[in-house]
Amino acid sequence: MKLRISKNLTKESLAQKLGVSKTAYGKWESDLAKPGFDNIILLSDFYGISKDELMEDEEKSVSQNNNTFNNSPNIVYSPNPTINYTLSEEMLEKIIENQRQISEIVQTQNKLFEKFIPKK
Repeated sequence: MKLRISKNLTKESLAQKLGVSKTAYGKWESDLAKPGFDNIILLSDFYGISKDELMEDEEKSVSQNNNTFNNSPNIVYSPNPTINYTLSEEMLEKIIENQRQISEIVQTQNKLFEKFIPKK
């Protein structure tokens, strides 16, 4: 998107120059679909950059637009398949407390089962 805007092009005009539909191009730009290898070559040739530079630019753009999840300083979104996040000490303490409470609930359930379900 940054590259398209830097050339003062609309989605429609760029799609037309590449010989693809506006819908197809719009899906690439909004990351609903990925362009095929032939179209990646067309894009890199059109912008005069390598395929690697084209892909790096798109990853940077996604990363800059979506680097925090729900505006939380504790969770950082990464466009890579691996999820990256950091936990504050406070959040870690809350998780531990929740796990303790869950453990207590499970123990209580087990006692109820033992009391009300006859053993064979």
